[in-house]
Amino acid sequence: MAALLAGASALGSVLLVPGVKRLALKGGAVDVPDARRVSTRVTPRLGGLAIFLAFALVIGVFAGLGKISLALAPPRALAFFVAAMMVVGVGTLDDFRPLRPHAKLVVELAAALVVVYAGNCRIAGISVPGRPALMLGAATVPITVLWIVLVTNAVNLIDGIDGLAAGTSAIAFLTIAVIAYGFGYPTISAFAVALVGACAGFLVFNVHPASIFLGDAGSLFLGFAIAVLSTYARAKESTGAITIGTLLIVALPVGDALFAIPRRYFQGLAVGSLRSHLAGLTRVFQPDRNHIHHRLLRVGLGQRGVAWALYGIQALACGYALYLLVRR
Repeated sequence: MAALLAGASALGSVLLVPGVKRLALKGGAVDVPDARRVSTRVTPRLGGLAIFLAFALVIGVFAGLGKISLALAPPRALAFFVAAMMVVGVGTLDDFRPLRPHAKLVVELAAALVVVYAGNCRIAGISVPGRPALMLGAATVPITVLWIVLVTNAVNLIDGIDGLAAGTSAIAFLTIAVIAYGFGYPTISAFAVALVGACAGFLVFNVHPASIFLGDAGSLFLGFAIAVLSTYARAKESTGAITIGTLLIVALPVGDALFAIPRRYFQGLAVGSLRSHLAGLTRVFQPDRNHIHHRLLRVGLGQRGVAWALYGIQALACGYALYLLVRR
């Protein structure tokens, strides 16, 4: 059933991309080459809308046919889709007409709160192998919201070259699917498998040289889905704790983001000036060309070479995550 689910999502994505591409070109949702972009030609974005629609349609059809039982976790499924539509919606608006970073952040926070309160998506603790889980107590909700927003934007930040964000996300979803299935969460596993297929179908158009980009509609949605589904698919359901293995699934995008935030903040910072600190906070949201993929491009790897190198790192991290969970 997993192969059928992934195949249907991949086919849906392939069929939807051309229509989304036309919509993006007609509405002006395009990337124009400039000093910070790697692309050298005008390229439509909004590709993530095709991924989301393919995913949602396939899940709906399979649920209607009784192949996926959403009744096993109705609040979680409903909360996830409502919050995902919020994220895709703000990303789509941004693809057509760039929004201020804080406007997107407000929607991301609201979406995170939807899954935290309506979908019971909570990180109650962190489990380290060989030691009792570190419980978060009163910090559970803010840490969970921070996690979701961080991963959502981390995937958005690595979406800087053809195929990178969609490919690394597909590897993450495949890992989540295996973990969820192994620990008895078939609905979460089905969601992740469908997203693997949707990403794979989109990559037909997104590998270098890409004819369409994810856009914020896609990168924000993929990051949000990874954050939420990896939190649901946890080995420590009884305590509500996530494991180090869960953190490894997002090690590549989050690691890059955690380097980018202080790098941007401290660039040109005058420590004794409040105005400079406020400007530093603004710089955090301004794109640059110092992400890991940009650095690899500068050492001579082409876009495909960089993408495959980072796919390998993502696969190693996710493989080790599975190893840790299997031997627990």
